[in-house]
Amino acid sequence: MLAVVAVTIPETNWFEGRDGEVVEGAVCHWTTGTAGSALAHFRNMQSRVSAHYIIDRDGTRIPVLPEADTAYHAGDFFANLRTVGIEFVGGEAWANTFTDAQYAEGARLVRELSARYGFPIDAQH
Repeated sequence: MLAVVAVTIPETNWFEGRDGEVVEGAVCHWTTGTAGSALAHFRNMQSRVSAHYIIDRDGTRIPVLPEADTAYHAGDFFANLRTVGIEFVGGEAWANTFTDAQYAEGARLVRELSARYGFPIDAQH
Protein backbone atom coordinates (compact mmCIF):
# COMPACT_ATOMS: atom_id res chain seq x y z
CA MET A 1 0.00 0.00 0.00
CA LEU A 2 1.34 3.43 -0.91
CA ALA A 3 0.59 6.33 1.41
CA VAL A 4 0.24 9.83 0.08
CA VAL A 5 1.95 12.08 2.59
CA ALA A 6 2.90 15.71 2.11
CA VAL A 7 6.41 15.83 3.54
CA THR A 8 8.59 18.90 3.68
CA ILE A 9 12.18 18.07 4.53
CA PRO A 10 14.61 20.97 5.16
CA GLU A 11 17.36 21.37 2.59
CA THR A 12 19.98 20.68 5.27
CA ASN A 13 18.86 17.03 5.20
CA TRP A 14 19.05 16.25 1.48
CA PHE A 15 20.70 17.36 -1.76
CA GLU A 16 18.87 18.39 -4.93
CA GLY A 17 19.63 16.00 -7.78
CA ARG A 18 22.36 13.36 -7.80
CA ASP A 19 25.32 15.40 -9.09
CA GLY A 20 25.46 13.35 -12.30
CA GLU A 21 25.54 9.99 -10.49
CA VAL A 22 23.10 7.16 -11.23
CA VAL A 23 21.32 4.95 -8.72
CA GLU A 24 23.24 1.71 -8.28
CA GLY A 25 21.45 0.21 -5.30
CA ALA A 26 19.29 0.59 -2.25
CA VAL A 27 20.28 0.89 1.41
CA CYS A 28 17.81 -0.51 3.95
CA HIS A 29 17.80 0.90 7.47
CA TRP A 30 15.52 0.55 10.47
CA THR A 31 14.06 3.13 12.80
CA THR A 32 13.89 2.98 16.57
CA GLY A 33 10.45 4.54 16.66
CA THR A 34 7.32 5.01 14.60
CA ALA A 35 6.89 6.29 11.06
CA GLY A 36 5.73 9.57 12.56
CA SER A 37 8.83 9.91 14.70
CA ALA A 38 11.04 9.13 11.69
CA LEU A 39 9.29 11.84 9.67
CA ALA A 40 9.68 14.27 12.57
CA HIS A 41 13.40 13.46 12.71
CA PHE A 42 13.73 14.04 8.95
CA ARG A 43 11.90 17.37 9.35
CA ASN A 44 14.36 18.51 12.03
CA MET A 45 16.87 20.66 10.14
CA GLN A 46 19.58 19.83 12.65
CA SER A 47 19.29 16.05 12.21
CA ARG A 48 21.03 16.18 8.79
CA VAL A 49 19.35 12.90 7.77
CA SER A 50 16.55 11.73 5.53
CA ALA A 51 15.48 8.79 3.37
CA HIS A 52 13.52 8.29 0.18
CA TYR A 53 10.96 5.90 1.68
CA ILE A 54 9.63 4.63 4.98
CA ILE A 55 8.02 1.18 5.18
CA ASP A 56 5.57 1.16 8.11
CA ARG A 57 4.63 -1.86 10.24
CA ASP A 58 1.47 -2.53 8.21
CA GLY A 59 3.43 -2.48 4.93
CA THR A 60 2.47 1.06 3.96
CA ARG A 61 5.13 2.68 1.78
CA ILE A 62 5.57 6.34 2.66
CA PRO A 63 7.45 8.38 0.04
CA VAL A 64 9.62 11.01 1.69
CA LEU A 65 11.93 12.39 -1.03
CA PRO A 66 11.89 12.03 -4.82
CA GLU A 67 14.31 9.37 -6.04
CA ALA A 68 15.85 12.02 -8.33
CA ASP A 69 17.21 13.78 -5.23
CA THR A 70 19.87 12.65 -2.76
CA ALA A 71 18.75 11.64 0.72
CA TYR A 72 21.29 11.77 3.52
CA HIS A 73 20.96 8.24 4.82
CA ALA A 74 24.10 6.17 4.22
CA GLY A 75 26.66 8.12 6.23
CA ASP A 76 28.74 8.75 3.10
CA PHE A 77 27.89 11.45 0.57
CA PHE A 78 29.07 9.43 -2.45
CA ALA A 79 27.02 6.43 -1.31
CA ASN A 80 24.04 8.75 -0.80
CA LEU A 81 24.37 10.00 -4.38
CA ARG A 82 24.23 6.44 -5.74
CA THR A 83 21.56 4.79 -3.59
CA VAL A 84 17.92 5.00 -2.56
CA GLY A 85 17.37 5.02 1.21
CA ILE A 86 14.61 2.87 2.70
CA GLU A 87 13.70 3.02 6.41
CA PHE A 88 11.82 0.10 7.95
CA VAL A 89 9.84 1.01 11.07
CA GLY A 90 10.85 -1.30 13.88
CA GLY A 91 14.20 -1.70 15.47
CA GLU A 92 14.48 -1.43 19.23
CA ALA A 93 10.84 -0.43 19.67
CA TRP A 94 9.75 -3.87 18.44
CA ALA A 95 12.78 -5.95 19.49
CA ASN A 96 14.32 -5.79 15.99
CA THR A 97 11.44 -7.63 14.38
CA PHE A 98 9.76 -6.71 11.15
CA THR A 99 6.35 -7.78 9.89
CA ASP A 100 5.56 -9.96 6.89
CA ALA A 101 3.82 -6.92 5.37
CA GLN A 102 7.06 -4.89 5.69
CA TYR A 103 9.15 -7.63 4.11
CA ALA A 104 6.67 -7.97 1.23
CA GLU A 105 6.51 -4.22 0.56
CA GLY A 106 10.26 -3.81 0.96
CA ALA A 107 10.88 -6.62 -1.54
CA ARG A 108 8.35 -5.06 -3.95
CA LEU A 109 10.08 -1.67 -3.66
CA VAL A 110 13.58 -3.09 -4.18
CA ARG A 111 12.33 -5.05 -7.23
CA GLU A 112 10.85 -1.83 -8.65
CA LEU A 113 14.08 0.07 -8.03
CA SER A 114 16.14 -2.72 -9.60
CA ALA A 115 13.95 -2.71 -12.70
CA ARG A 116 13.94 1.10 -12.92
CA TYR A 117 17.69 1.58 -12.48
CA GLY A 118 19.05 -1.72 -13.76
CA PHE A 119 21.01 -2.84 -10.69
CA PRO A 120 21.09 -6.48 -9.57
CA ILE A 121 19.32 -7.59 -6.42
CA ASP A 122 22.17 -8.78 -4.21
CA ALA A 123 24.00 -7.79 -1.03
CA GLN A 124 26.32 -5.42 -2.87
CA HIS A 125 23.48 -3.33 -4.33
